[in-house]
Amino acid sequence: MGVTTALDIASPDDLNTLHMVRDALQNATTQNPLLHRSHFMVIVKTAKDWSLDSLCDHVKRVVQHLQIDKLDVLLLSRDSMPPRQNVYERKRVVSAYWECMVQVQRLGLAREIGVSDLLMDEMELIGIAFPANPPAVLGISIEIATDKSHEARTTLRDMLSFAHGRSMDVLVRFPIRGLDRPTEAWEEVRFRIAQRLRATVFDASIVNEAEAEPYYTERHDMTESETLQTSLQIIVRYFIQQGVVVIPVLDGEDDNHFTEDEAHQLFTVLPHPFTGLEPSYSPQTQYSSILTRDELVEIDRVLPLVVTESQADCTE
Repeated sequence: MGVTTALDIASPDDLNTLHMVRDALQNATTQNPLLHRSHFMVIVKTAKDWSLDSLCDHVKRVVQHLQIDKLDVLLLSRDSMPPRQNVYERKRVVSAYWECMVQVQRLGLAREIGVSDLLMDEMELIGIAFPANPPAVLGISIEIATDKSHEARTTLRDMLSFAHGRSMDVLVRFPIRGLDRPTEAWEEVRFRIAQRLRATVFDASIVNEAEAEPYYTERHDMTESETLQTSLQIIVRYFIQQGVVVIPVLDGEDDNHFTEDEAHQLFTVLPHPFTGLEPSYSPQTQYSSILTRDELVEIDRVLPLVVTESQADCTE
């Protein structure tokens, strides 16, 4: 997908939201000649009251209000489908809705189609019934398990293994304020990671046009780094190294604004520790996997991430 900014629209029936996204897209592309529509990915999840008969019309309406040619990603939400009383009925409903999603894509209203919060066996059903049009994207909501009950629930790692094994991109909605009450074990892991990064030293090739030898090497350290020092930064970096797109969300419906500090951590000092350096100071070695394998294992151990209950139980 390249380097893009994703706009995840969870309330596609809210005209104010649609118009706000439309204006943001138009302002960004008109005020900066280096930006194009392709730099922004528009993701929409079907709403709860989008019936089978009206789904296509709803998508057309969203596209019209956004004033774009098509959605980049349309996700079929489990909430959009009526309750299923038995296995046969569930198969019938899921198949009918996915057939409608395929039709939406054929009409040119969505570049990619996927699912959101579906059960594993429902996704298996779609893959078997529609081998030529399987879901390309999976959206899931996760949380931090607070007790031993997580042992009986679907873990993030299990769901990622399932999705990536079927070539599905994964969007993870993570309530970031769940990290505000850290356990002692998690705080110890966070501290070790932060300290290790601050002790990092790297060599950089520096251009010097005044000398016969155009390059010389300087040694830099990360002693003053603000990157990957907080729980939020480290867990988002964890998601990135797991190969997922993380969507930070807030816990309460009454509060839909990030604090200034949260925004700073997510969008200012979150990138790679070396991206803030001048271009001529780029390190000789690319450090794409900042967290080590052992650190990823430690995070899995002390921070049990599980799929939300509506998704975790694969039986009905």
